[in-house]
Amino acid sequence: MARSSRAALEDVGRWLTPKRLRPLLSRAYYAMLDAGDAIAGRPDPLTPPRSLRRISTDPDNDYRATGREFVALLTRECGLRADAAVLDVGCGVGRIAVGLTEYLGAAGRYDGFDIVPAEIEWCRRQITPRFPQFRFHVADVRNDAYNPAGATPASQYRFPFPDRSFDIAIVASVFTHVLTPDLDNYLRELARVLVPGGRAVASFYLLNDTTRGHIAAGRSAFQFTKPIGEAMVNDADRPSWAVAHDEGRVRATLAANRLEILKWYPGRWASEGIEVQDLIIVVKLTTTAENPD
Repeated sequence: MARSSRAALEDVGRWLTPKRLRPLLSRAYYAMLDAGDAIAGRPDPLTPPRSLRRISTDPDNDYRATGREFVALLTRECGLRADAAVLDVGCGVGRIAVGLTEYLGAAGRYDGFDIVPAEIEWCRRQITPRFPQFRFHVADVRNDAYNPAGATPASQYRFPFPDRSFDIAIVASVFTHVLTPDLDNYLRELARVLVPGGRAVASFYLLNDTTRGHIAAGRSAFQFTKPIGEAMVNDADRPSWAVAHDEGRVRATLAANRLEILKWYPGRWASEGIEVQDLIIVVKLTTTAENPD
C-alpha cells in the first residue's frame, strides 16, 4: 500500500529537523491547531486540547470515540458495572475516564494516576468538578521518557490505595514503557489492589517466536534487539520509549501473583508495523483464605 503524502512529508520533516527542535515544533504545531479549534468554537470541556493530548497519545485520534471503545471492551471482557470501582494506571489525560463518565453511576468509583502533572491537572480541573466520584493522582515516578526527574523508581512505587479496593484495573501503554523490575513491582501492586475475582486489562509488546521472527524479517514497528536486563528496547539511548517483555516471563510473573490470563489479543506492532499493542485480560484468582467479593 502506498504511503500517504502526509506520512511522506512527516518523514521529510523528521529528516530535516534537528532532534532537539522536534518537541518544540510539535508543540507549536498543535498549539496552532488548538487556536483554530477555539476560533471555530469547537472546544468540548471534556476533550483536552491537542497540545496536551500529544504528550501521551495521538492528538489527531477521536478522543471521545476511543474512550467509548475502551468502555465497551471493559463491559464485554471485565463485566463492568455502573457501581464498579475502577483503577486506571497511567491514566494520562483522561481518555478512558471521560468515556467512563457516561457509564459509571454515583455508586461507582474511578481513581486514575499518572506521572505527567499537566495531564492530571487538566483531569482535576475538567472532570472531577463534573463527576466527583472521579479522582486523579500524581505519581512522582521516575521514567526517562515522561518524568526523568521523578523521585521514586517504578520498581519501588506503591499504588496509593488499600488492598482489595478495585473491581477492575486498566494498565494501558504502561508496561510498554517500563523495564523488568518495574513490571514485576506493578504486577504485584495490581494483584494487591484487585479484589479476588477482579479483572484487569493490560497492554504489552510481547516477545515470542512469532514476534521475534517478524522483527528479524523487518515487519515490526520496532527493533527490539537491544537488551537491558531481561527486557528488550528499541532505543538504548531512550529505553523507556518502547520496551518489550518475553511472553513466557510475563506469564510466569502473572501466575506468581495469582493473575491468570483469560484472553490475549495479539497486536499488529510486529506483523504489520502498526503500533497496536498486545492486549491481555487477566483475573485475580482466589486463595483458600479468600472468597470473591
